[in-house]
Amino acid sequence: MSPLHSPFAPLAAAFLLAHANPVLATDCVTEFRVGAAPDHGTAFTGFSSQPGSAEAHFAAVQAVLEREGWSVTTKDAVNRAVLARNGQRTAGGKTGTLGLSFADAQGGGVSVALMYNNPPGVQSPAAAVREQFCKIATGVATAAAPQDGTMPAAAAPAEGAAGRQLCLARACLGMTAAQVAALDLQPPPTVKFRFHAGYDNAYGLDPAGGRVTFSDMGEVDSKLLRQFASTVKTICAMSFASARLRASDGQPIRLVLRPTIRDGKGVLVLTQIDRSLPANLSASERQRFEAAPRAQYGDAFSAAFPTTFSEPAAGIEEGGTGRALRLSLPHETNVAAQLLEQPGCSATPRLD
Repeated sequence: MSPLHSPFAPLAAAFLLAHANPVLATDCVTEFRVGAAPDHGTAFTGFSSQPGSAEAHFAAVQAVLEREGWSVTTKDAVNRAVLARNGQRTAGGKTGTLGLSFADAQGGGVSVALMYNNPPGVQSPAAAVREQFCKIATGVATAAAPQDGTMPAAAAPAEGAAGRQLCLARACLGMTAAQVAALDLQPPPTVKFRFHAGYDNAYGLDPAGGRVTFSDMGEVDSKLLRQFASTVKTICAMSFASARLRASDGQPIRLVLRPTIRDGKGVLVLTQIDRSLPANLSASERQRFEAAPRAQYGDAFSAAFPTTFSEPAAGIEEGGTGRALRLSLPHETNVAAQLLEQPGCSATPRLD
């Protein structure tokens, strides 16, 4: 379909114009912008990264939009894009137009482009549009997930008290080392994780059952995590490893991976996500920011991160290194002892 004759052409033009006037972005919807539409209305655009495949998202999008009160008017299977209209009309008969397109992202997952053309004379707060973008993108991702609970290009995310998926910037609590390696990790800025570290306080077993040592803690990038996932098939002893992403506003996102027992074997999984917030954040800006994770994580979110919790939780953590939005799995007890109980992990002592 030629772009010049495509029904998506007006939205494409609005998408380009919208980049003139940026507003505060969230982590569910990045590069969120507001600009002028060709019909003198308001154009909103944004992107969202979600697990799964573009084909599955395109197949699921119409049902999700109709559930949210939108009427799908055009579907473009070649470009995996849709146009929809809402039920509200102006006195002149005009209504808002929503466009979504899905593309498989490099390294896995789906890049979702969202465009909303608000008609002249209709006031739509940017925060409300951004929240709706996030609701639609995550709703389509949930509907597109296979019914057996698996999620391509990402782990089946941990869920909070309200059954919400606890993910941020395509990183989901519960991901394995191999799945985290598919993210766009930053180079290690501090203490780099090393293999064959020369001491035995952190070690595991390779595919042949041989012992391999590594750092007890340290920073990893995608290359190191892929090496870890292919080399270490069983973790016997380890504290944690960490990695970094970069948020849409340039702030760091710290990922913490810790060993846990899955199917009777010690593996490394993502247990904590810390998204740093700007140091100079006014009370009103913080309140506006909190609206996004509260909408995304539901009852799992609290304004102050809880000191004790038994289910996956999200909240604002005030620490020595600054303020951050934290997502975390509950702390597992007795993991170190369970890791040593695995065959080949513990030495056999002799009386003499």
